[in-house]
Amino acid sequence: MPEREVCVPQLTGPLGACNLYTAFGYLVGDPCVLVKPGAALAGNYTEDLLLSCRAGLIDTRGGAGGEELELKYHPRVAHHGQMYGYFPRFYFPYPSDESFYLPPMVMVQVVRPPRGRSFVLNCSLANSALANDSTQSSLQFLFD
Repeated sequence: MPEREVCVPQLTGPLGACNLYTAFGYLVGDPCVLVKPGAALAGNYTEDLLLSCRAGLIDTRGGAGGEELELKYHPRVAHHGQMYGYFPRFYFPYPSDESFYLPPMVMVQVVRPPRGRSFVLNCSLANSALANDSTQSSLQFLFD
């Protein structure tokens, strides 16, 4: 791709049920969380980036480790028999002048979380060539 030419992520088909028409899954009870890699992190990878997440309910005492929730990724790719969120390598590295750049994104859809219960979403971002070399982040949500 020529320098300073923008790769525009598709905001319709690849995002599946995570779109404006479903209020990003909230209208149907399957909320979506937007994930995008930061410029500093994305610069460390030379292959496609794979996003892997786990969501678990927080137990009544406030600790994580409760029931695991089903997740879907938009867009997604299968790698060694497992589904991942997918950031194609052509988006990286980020340009030095990010003012014109729209970074790639993955929607993580939590399938039917129980209402009124908090859950923790832990995500790892890995190079597809080195799937065990990852960076992890954790977020906590309450779906009400």
